[in-house]
Amino acid sequence: MNNIDSIYEFYDAALASGYLTQLEKNRASRVMVQNGFPTPILPETAPFNAYISGPSALNQWQSGTWTASASGATGSYSYRWYKSGGDTGVTSRSYTTSGLSDFDLSVTVTSGGQTKSAFQYVSVGTNCDPSQILCPALLTAATPTEFALHAPAPNPSRGTVTVRYDLPEAASVRLAVYDLLGREVALLADGSVESGYHSAPFEAQGLPAGVYVVRIEAGSYAEVRRVTVVR
Repeated sequence: MNNIDSIYEFYDAALASGYLTQLEKNRASRVMVQNGFPTPILPETAPFNAYISGPSALNQWQSGTWTASASGATGSYSYRWYKSGGDTGVTSRSYTTSGLSDFDLSVTVTSGGQTKSAFQYVSVGTNCDPSQILCPALLTAATPTEFALHAPAPNPSRGTVTVRYDLPEAASVRLAVYDLLGREVALLADGSVESGYHSAPFEAQGLPAGVYVVRIEAGSYAEVRRVTVVR
């Protein structure tokens, strides 16, 4: 074995052990070329990129989940999701949401001081569940057969949340939102409501971040749901 082979074996061992980075090995190879030593062309480190995987189409009120991934960085990754340009406050690798109309999703991935973004356009159709108040199919939908308080959407939210509820018969309804200390922060409905599918907007813009409880009382029926406000 000649000296050049020994040098290459040292570089390969140091690279495998983590003592020498690929970039440092490439720099050393360029110095060898400048001094007349033959050396093979070494691959450069792959560029840092971010990606989104998930559905590209949904029906109204149908929830979808999207997952971020990345390549080309050696450190740990951190994530932040945006919906139609607005910061959702979600920092997990996956994000779940729904919508009434088309929207854009983007995720920013950061690692080792580098930042990359990935984007996905999601189209929303109108072939939705007829039990949803904002679906066109509701115009011919029958009266619901049971009381129901549906999950608030979007959740988590930093703006307007839609709270949907079903009444199989006319009832005196009280629909309110409380913080975790039991203090009422919003009154969405209070009085007689006809049977049918109903919705009420909950404006969360001025509230501190945290978990809130949505409670409905309609006759003898009572139910609660939770919604998270983010900033």
